[in-house]
Amino acid sequence: MLSKLPISNKYENEILMLPPVSVAIKKQRQGVGKFMLQEGIKLASERGYKGMIVEGDFRYYRRFGFRTSTEFGIYASKKNLPPSKENLMAMVLCKDGLKNISGEVDYSIYHSLTH
Repeated sequence: MLSKLPISNKYENEILMLPPVSVAIKKQRQGVGKFMLQEGIKLASERGYKGMIVEGDFRYYRRFGFRTSTEFGIYASKKNLPPSKENLMAMVLCKDGLKNISGEVDYSIYHSLTH
């Protein structure tokens, strides 16, 4: 599932957030996660998005082209810091896609369901 994500309250129609990919234990190591990621990246690119953000295991996501978000001037909000800066990653989906996009990722705009 990809969601629009504003960076410093801007760019919400240009950037998508990818939640960490999760595959049932019995289905892991069969290419399911890889397929979902590649299809999501392809669809986002085809629809004209400039970049994608994910917070997760950098060892996994960098295989698909994600890089540490700070390389692009995109930082985690102090309200929701990841375990390390390497865990917040960004991917460019088109030529110079993130060149003029920078700022802060703040997940507090999302609200969870409560009882």
